Amino acid sequence: NDYMLDMISYLEFTFGSTSCINLLPKPQNQAIHFTSFAKISEFLLDFLVCDFKEAKGSSVRELNVLALQRLRVDIDALLSFAAVREIPDLKECFNQLSQTVKLFVEADVEEYLDRRKRNIMYPAVETKHVISILKKYQELGVASRLFSSKHRNLKILKKKTIAFALKELKKELLSHATNGVK
Repeated sequence: NDYMLDMISYLEFTFGSTSCINLLPKPQNQAIHFTSFAKISEFLLDFLVCDFKEAKGSSVRELNVLALQRLRVDIDALLSFAAVREIPDLKECFNQLSQTVKLFVEADVEEYLDRRKRNIMYPAVETKHVISILKKYQELGVASRLFSSKHRNLKILKKKTIAFALKELKKELLSHATNGVK
């Protein structure tokens, strides 16, 4: 996406070899990197999961697997840029966002319902975010289906799966709230 190309260009300029940030001592330099990458990840996740009305239009109203696939490509570009920075664990800033998007691109929502698998495969994903995305998730239209037929490996959530997962996850959140579990 163009916005991600712009973002990476900005990051390259900001953190590039001629940047004043590179003159800072290593701990401060790394702190700036971690803060910047964490904010980018937080913004993208908020944009994805926040309620459209509450966010006053600065969030997603509806989405489908193609949009999430494109976001995954954008996240991969950020992860590649983070890897080049050679700062240990910098890529970890994107764990929650990356795992959340992967859950839907891989159509693993039913796997997520199994707590044991969830803790292994998606430890950084918050249930409230899954619910938010499920509420916004739309099946592909006819034109998109034709496009996706070219991409046979694209996994698409069905309405039944979405409805079932929403019901189960809402029940789970309710029981946690009732029992005082976070």
